[in-house]
Amino acid sequence: MTKSTSWFVCWKLGSPHAGKNSVWYYTKGDEVVNNPGQQAWGYMPANALGTTKAPFPGLRKCSWG
Repeated sequence: MTKSTSWFVCWKLGSPHAGKNSVWYYTKGDEVVNNPGQQAWGYMPANALGTTKAPFPGLRKCSWG
């Protein structure tokens, strides 16, 4: 993510990360770095968002995974 404003589709539980939880947020990145077929879609660890609660209140859980 390169922009300061971002949006997220949903969250899911995954592998633990540096934020000491296992919440991951699904979003579309600002640019394609690897794997052009994914068109920059992917997951970010909760600790990369700077929120006070994970999962973020009101954001739905992903229906997949």
